[in-house]
Amino acid sequence: MIRRLLYLLVLYFAIGLQLSLAAPIPGLGWDIDIVLIILVMIAARTGRGEAVIWAALTGLALDAFNPAAMGGQLVAKATAIFLLGVLIDAMNLEQPLLLGATIMLLTFLEHIIFRLFTPFLKQFGWAILYFDLPSAILTAIFGFFILWMAMRANIFTPRVSED
Repeated sequence: MIRRLLYLLVLYFAIGLQLSLAAPIPGLGWDIDIVLIILVMIAARTGRGEAVIWAALTGLALDAFNPAAMGGQLVAKATAIFLLGVLIDAMNLEQPLLLGATIMLLTFLEHIIFRLFTPFLKQFGWAILYFDLPSAILTAIFGFFILWMAMRANIFTPRVSED
């Protein structure tokens, strides 16, 4: 119970950071998905089902701030964390290169799914190349360093799961 309350508080704080400090860089539209990185850390500590529920709740909270794309964050975050559950079992994410590649893949997939819910669907290809791919690269670099430091501090272990 205490652990879940801690997850709720950390996600609440991450959503606040996501909406303020990690908002898209002015003029470029690139961002760092802090919430996804926190969800990856939570997914390593919980079972797959619980991790997807946390992702869906977080996505719903983020959707409240973007009514034009309502449901996009919910579906995108839940799908990305579900895929993470599959990848954790299939790959050795303790390897730094695989961890960085996984964060980039999850972020890119999440951005593509979210883009399907936005009113800018007509410019889908351009938006993917100009906004989503650079955002995925930034999140992968930032997430890699955060998760790598968390692994060194024994806070994060990619294979730990209570499933």
